Amino acid sequence: MPSVSDSAPTTYTRIALWLLGALVAVGVLSVTASYAPGVMKRLIVFYIVYGIACGFVLDWLAGELLTRRGSWLPVIAGVLCAAGALNLGWLSYRHFEQARHLLAQQRSKDVQILETLRQASENDPAVREEYAEELRQFSPRFEDYLAHRVSSLGKWPAPWPLVLWLGEVSIAGVACSLTLRQLNRTRRSTSNLSM
Repeated sequence: MPSVSDSAPTTYTRIALWLLGALVAVGVLSVTASYAPGVMKRLIVFYIVYGIACGFVLDWLAGELLTRRGSWLPVIAGVLCAAGALNLGWLSYRHFEQARHLLAQQRSKDVQILETLRQASENDPAVREEYAEELRQFSPRFEDYLAHRVSSLGKWPAPWPLVLWLGEVSIAGVACSLTLRQLNRTRRSTSNLSM
């Protein structure tokens, strides 16, 4: 008969495998979600759906790899999901930036105007500000992407687009945790009914 100490490495190995699998799953989900069309990326709702999807995938993974689900599971899953949501936002920005670069290549006349502005901005501070603003149309920063995301709601000054996005990241993690808790609760009540 195996002793308790013989099963400890297996438990730690299973947890390590779950963590590794969870990292890969969350990474794949975040990369896949970053390619969703802009129409689907509704503020707040998209991150909630992403969090729920992470919750279902991580719950399934726990069912395959873990013999016992501790109360730590929803917390760790929520943190991993929030990290994936950060990655999702960064990758979405990179897609946005790439689209703007392609737009600049298609609009060569605007690029010539931009070059003229750059030359004029060397001597005039007012033109320098206008040049910086126009340059960000073709070479946006991350905060420009965040401002673009909320532009349908009006013009939000910094740091509010960033605050909203960090709120969405947090909501994704909470949605993942709540999904895991609800699935565990449902599983327990189903097993109690079958007894």
